[in-house]
Amino acid sequence: MTKKIISVLFAIVLCFCTALPALAADDESVETGFTGEYNRVQDLANVLSQEDYDRLSDLYDEIAERQHIDIVFCITNSLNGATPKDYAIAFYEKFDFGYGDEKDGIILLLSLDSRDWRIETRGRAIKIFNDSEIQSIGSRLKLDLTNNNYAAAAESFADICDEDIRFMAEGLNWKACATTNWTLNGE
Repeated sequence: MTKKIISVLFAIVLCFCTALPALAADDESVETGFTGEYNRVQDLANVLSQEDYDRLSDLYDEIAERQHIDIVFCITNSLNGATPKDYAIAFYEKFDFGYGDEKDGIILLLSLDSRDWRIETRGRAIKIFNDSEIQSIGSRLKLDLTNNNYAAAAESFADICDEDIRFMAEGLNWKACATTNWTLNGE
């Protein structure tokens, strides 16, 4: 009788142990491909209203989750001595943005003190946002950035990214990518 009880208990423990890996697979980052730890809209300069921040956060989340490419907007007062490129790359990596193993995504960095901005890409986004498209994005955002209309610029950036990702999926975009930075004062 004792052997039967031990056998039943052993079978229950064995079933529980085999169920643990299945439970671990329900983790959101495995399911969605994103770590989901940080907000895609980072207003470190506190220039966005709460309403704009919430609206933009929802927009960025919806596009990134639908397109499976992270889209990040970061506005800061200072680059703390870094170049726009180095700051954007470090920020993207530090906060573990990106989708999947290649960390697919794009970030728009705005620095208020130096009036610089930078677009950086990772993974699949490198193929979507080539030099020409990055220059086009800069031209399209220039007026809003020059007029300090950061919420409009952030919304336009998200919409442009959404459109470009869709075009690439339909085979309508161009190849290869690098990165470019401009100043906010139009120079």
